[in-house]
Amino acid sequence: MIHIQRALLCLFVSLAICASCAQDPAPSVESQDGLDQPARNVVLITIDTLRGDYLGCYGRAEVSTPYIDDLAARGVRFDQAIVQIPLTTPSHASILTGTYPQVHQIRDIGGFTLEQQVPTLAGIARAAGYETAAFVAAEVLNRRYGLDKGFDIYNDDMAGSVDSDKLPGVVAEVRADVVSRRAIDWLEARQNRSKPFFLWVHYYDPHFPYDPPPPYKSQYRDDPYGGEVAYTDEEIGKFLGKLDELGLRDRTLVVLTSDHGESLGDHGEETHGVFLYDSTMRVPLIIAGPDISSNRVVAQQVRSIDIMPTVVDFLHLSAGDQVQGVSLMPLCEEGGRVRSNYCYMETLYPRTQMRWSELRGMRTDDWKLIIAPRAELYDMKADPAERENMLSRYPAEADRLQKQVW
Repeated sequence: MIHIQRALLCLFVSLAICASCAQDPAPSVESQDGLDQPARNVVLITIDTLRGDYLGCYGRAEVSTPYIDDLAARGVRFDQAIVQIPLTTPSHASILTGTYPQVHQIRDIGGFTLEQQVPTLAGIARAAGYETAAFVAAEVLNRRYGLDKGFDIYNDDMAGSVDSDKLPGVVAEVRADVVSRRAIDWLEARQNRSKPFFLWVHYYDPHFPYDPPPPYKSQYRDDPYGGEVAYTDEEIGKFLGKLDELGLRDRTLVVLTSDHGESLGDHGEETHGVFLYDSTMRVPLIIAGPDISSNRVVAQQVRSIDIMPTVVDFLHLSAGDQVQGVSLMPLCEEGGRVRSNYCYMETLYPRTQMRWSELRGMRTDDWKLIIAPRAELYDMKADPAERENMLSRYPAEADRLQKQVW
């Protein structure tokens, strides 16, 4: 009888062990302190040329953006997110490296490549055991500029690109539905893998020329730029829906932002790249996911260079000693503050492309200084549209800001 009991006990233990082995344990990665952490994924969504006031959650009722608005409602929305340079390639370099253009060395479009000694978000994630992939929508982010550093997959295929009628300065691009499909296919192909991932998805549609597909073309006949934004939102909704369908939402951080805005005629500029006004320098920034507060709005100024250290902090990794941005994780909780008040800005485009003077600037929560042949100082609280140059009235303030400029 005792032998039978022992045999049954051994059988029970064996079955329990087998059942345990059959279950797919929650994947983990080793953090910087050597401790295993529950694996959490990161998705970075960048929407090219999306200005900070063109989403429903930022107050633009005329443009339908329900999916991005929902993301903001379940996360943190930063009201004053400022980019370092109003051009696609260098701005994305700042996002991915957490450094100013003087460090990553992509100072303008064309002719510049990423400084190889500068760590990237993808490289840090891959070194920690993450799968890394990027799906970009425009030739201006081609791998020859070095932004593929650290990615296992970097899809910059422009096959099936939109016919731009060969307009001057217009590069090859693929529409948002192509980008979403490529990213979704990648998610579906890896759904049985246990490794966590870092995925960058880039949409280019709001960039000039504005030509949204049906039905947005007719719905936004008087605002084709808004139509491009609404169309991109729909495709982002499809992608986020796939994350939900695959059960990834609860362990995936989603960061949504833009590389720069669009002037749309403000200050006499139709597109972007020439000036440093907020119509091109202020962008949306939304962070949602595990351990992130919901429906929270942060008024404090933050910067594109803060995104990389924020994601690395979320993953319990180290950003290294070259990063100039700071983690925004404290701002994702009530009462937290960070040191991100000084925001350096530049554009060399007027000099390299137009033989005008390059522009540099410094922005804080309260002031913006633009260093130009005729310098400009704006009170950002009283004059957010930057209409009245206050330089003659506050020369000491301008001097203080100029001392912070590189």
